[in-house]
Amino acid sequence: MTERVLFVDDEPNVLDALRRLLRRKYDFDMAGGGEEGLALLDQNDYAVIVSDMRMPGMTGDVFLARAHEKQPAAIQMILSGQADLTSTVAAVNEGAIFRFLIKPADREVLTGAVDDALRQYQLIENEKILLEKTLSGAVEALTEVLSLVSPAATRRTNLVVDVVQRLAPHVQLEADWQLRLSSLLGSIGFAAVPDDVVEKAEAGKNLSPAEQDMVARHPHVAAALLGHIPRLEGVAGIITAQAGLTPPPAGLETHVSVLDLATRVAEGVLHGPDEAAVVASLRSAGTFDPLLTAALDEGGADPELVVPELELADVATGMTLRSDVY
Repeated sequence: MTERVLFVDDEPNVLDALRRLLRRKYDFDMAGGGEEGLALLDQNDYAVIVSDMRMPGMTGDVFLARAHEKQPAAIQMILSGQADLTSTVAAVNEGAIFRFLIKPADREVLTGAVDDALRQYQLIENEKILLEKTLSGAVEALTEVLSLVSPAATRRTNLVVDVVQRLAPHVQLEADWQLRLSSLLGSIGFAAVPDDVVEKAEAGKNLSPAEQDMVARHPHVAAALLGHIPRLEGVAGIITAQAGLTPPPAGLETHVSVLDLATRVAEGVLHGPDEAAVVASLRSAGTFDPLLTAALDEGGADPELVVPELELADVATGMTLRSDVY
C-alpha cells in the first residue's frame, strides 16, 4: 500500500500549485482548512501531514495537535509564510513537528522534505513491526517455559490476565502492549521457585523462611530475565513496582495500579474465596481506586473461569482443574 500525504492550506492557489508540482510523485489529498483536514483524517490513514499555520477558523498549531491525537504515527510538517514564533513553538510542542518550511518552497526543497518524512515514517513502522514480532516471540517462549516448569504459576498468570483484560478498557489501556505483557510475564519469576512451594504459597499454607525468600524474590527474577530483552524495561519496571520493590516508572503509574489489583484478585481467588468476595474485601480496605473495583463488579468474572465444586463422577474431559486432585 502506497503511503499517503495530506496537505492542508486555506489558500486555493497554494493547493493548486502543490497539486501541479506533486501530482506524479505522491499519493496525496488536499484540504482547504483544519476542519476539512480532520474529516479526511477520519477517512484515511496518512504517513505525512503538511499544514499551513495561519488559517481562518482553526490555526495550524491547533489542527496539528488534533491531528496528532487522531494519527500519532503520521509525520508532521509545517509549510507557512506567515508563522510567528508563538504559534510555531506551540505546534512543535503539541504536534511533534518533523520539518518547518517557509513559503514559497521550490519543488526540490519541498519534495526533499516530504521524501525524508516518508522515509522517517517507514523506519518507524518497520521498527514497530520488528519490535512486535520480537516481543511476541520472546513472550511466547517465556510463557511456554513457565507453563512447563510451573503449572501452578500458570494458573495464577491466567487469572491475572483475565482481570487485566477486563480492567484495561476502563482506563483506556485495552491496546497497551506494556500492560498486556506485564500481565503475561508478571509470574515468570516463579520459574525459579519449586512448584510445590508455589502450590503451598497459593494455597495459603505456612512457608519456611527459605521458601518465603524464594517466593519474595520472584519479581527480582522476572526483572532480571526481562532486562535482557530490549524495549522491555518498562514492563520490568511495572512488575517490580507492583511488587513494591521500586517506584512506578514515569507515565506507567496506571499500569502498575491495574496489575496490582489484578494480582491481588488472582491471589485471593487462589486462596479460596470467589472473586466477588475478594473484590468486596479489597474495596472495603480502600487500597485501590473505587472506579477500578467497580469495573470488576460491572463486568463480572469470565463465565469460563467460574469454579464449581463437582463430584468426581461429574469431572469431564475438557474441564480445567483449579488444583490437583488427590
